[in-house]
Amino acid sequence: MSRIACPCGGLMRDTTVPNTEKAQFIKDVDLDASRVAASRRCAAYLEAVVAGAPAEWMRAQGFTEDYLNLNLSQAQIIDDLIAGAVRRFSGDILECTTCGRLAVEAGCNRFVFYRPDAGEPVGPFVEPMGGHEGGD
Repeated sequence: MSRIACPCGGLMRDTTVPNTEKAQFIKDVDLDASRVAASRRCAAYLEAVVAGAPAEWMRAQGFTEDYLNLNLSQAQIIDDLIAGAVRRFSGDILECTTCGRLAVEAGCNRFVFYRPDAGEPVGPFVEPMGGHEGGD
């Protein structure tokens, strides 16, 4: 999905990163499972590193040679492992900049729209929720 049409006629896009009109969410019922999946994936990778076979493990997990040739740091690889594991449990929320509606993912690329109360501010995803560390 790169864009969806809002009932008001506006377009919601998720092609830019970072996107101040998009958020991801994990349902409370999936939160523990997402953490477990990420922890297990990282632990398996670290075991492969200790065994001296991280590239073989990554190939077996579906990582491409192009990815392996990026020569990423351990932190970058672990970040990708966590993001991939958690993404399976997350959904998207997009905001229409025209009317302020939120499109909440309710299934695979299926969205439900919610309109804000009159007078409510638009732009709930502009400000970060917590501290952010810089990249590598």
